[in-house]
Amino acid sequence: MVYYAVYYAVYYVVYVVYYVVYYAVYCAIYYAVYCAIYYAVYYAVYVVYYVVYYVVYYA
Repeated sequence: MVYYAVYYAVYYVVYVVYYVVYYAVYCAIYYAVYCAIYYAVYYAVYVVYYVVYYVVYYA
């Protein structure tokens, strides 16, 4: 159903934002900017994949 698609879309958006912020702070302290960018891109791709998956599955 559309409700589930929206629910999981919001869930994964919050999830990816949390990890992007977490790794951005972590990398800024311990590594460098490229590390933060890497994880930001990684989780952005991850969340887009699951959002599309659940939208197609529950739509």
